[in-house]
Amino acid sequence: MIAVIGTLVAILLPAVQQAREAARRSQCLSNMKQIGLAFHNYESAHGGFPACRWTFGSATSGSGWSVQILPYVDQGALFNKYDFSKNYYDTENGDVVKSQVPVFRCASAPDPGLVACTKGATTTLTGTFGAVGDYAVTHLLNAQYQVNGAQAKPALPTENAIGKISDIKDGTSNTVLIHEQAGRPDYYIRGQKQATTTGMTNPVWWAHWASYRHFTYQSYAANGTATGFACTINCSNSQGTYGFHTGGAHVTLCDGSAKFLGESLDAKVMFALLSREGNEPVGEF
Repeated sequence: MIAVIGTLVAILLPAVQQAREAARRSQCLSNMKQIGLAFHNYESAHGGFPACRWTFGSATSGSGWSVQILPYVDQGALFNKYDFSKNYYDTENGDVVKSQVPVFRCASAPDPGLVACTKGATTTLTGTFGAVGDYAVTHLLNAQYQVNGAQAKPALPTENAIGKISDIKDGTSNTVLIHEQAGRPDYYIRGQKQATTTGMTNPVWWAHWASYRHFTYQSYAANGTATGFACTINCSNSQGTYGFHTGGAHVTLCDGSAKFLGESLDAKVMFALLSREGNEPVGEF
């Protein structure tokens, strides 16, 4: 009898695990659709998408795009508590930043709990902690990817400006707005957690949901280390699209829809999707 039970468990356990991951992946996709809708509700209210970050005219104040859309993801109370005269890592915003916001987390990703905040890339702040986020935007594209001899532009402006939908000339259904970029503050390459974060860009500074959560998009070699090669999805969570799903990761498009992109997607297609006005053919993706 014990042997029979053991056999049944061995048969059923993988199916149960797959069902659980399917549910987590579905929730992750739903989150990204909600974020896409929030961007459009923000656009309706303000005339454009929020920039990647806002500094409010001062180097000592600032927040990422995620803080700007809080009222549109049913987090108006957190938005009202946020002190926009301070930065996200300042103690005045501590209660907001350490609050878990479920729509900014993917259930498939590891949960590191609260993570110490940093001021800039390296200065760790004592006693200031924040909850992490698993989704990010692109503020620059690797300079090697050019359109008509100039560095290609992503969907959102980097700082202190409204992103007009009319500027997305490739079409909102052909331009990526949000990526999964999960796993921070830890460094993951091809599904493997690295022993250190050496080689990772801003591992902690970009970890928190309230931080700027934007990056210069890179492509990677197959081993996930050297940049400038053909791999863009699930290669490295330093500066690429990265999710904890088998075979790919999610993105939100500028029309508010969300979809799963496979790891085999050609890098040229990915960069074309990231460019807002390159007029590149993308075909099916």
